[in-house]
Amino acid sequence: MDKSEISKVVQLSKRPGKLAPASMSLSGPAGKRVVVSAAKRVIKTHSDVIKALAKR
Repeated sequence: MDKSEISKVVQLSKRPGKLAPASMSLSGPAGKRVVVSAAKRVIKTHSDVIKALAKR
């Protein structure tokens, strides 16, 4: 695949505008998994800030 074909694929895959978030149920084991993984991601991302606040 050459550069011109790649640029066509990239242009076609762009979103037309802002999309509204999809509603989802967070009840049950699947919902718990989503919430826990989101919390772990936030903790990992902001671990430096969390540690600094803990030392205050």
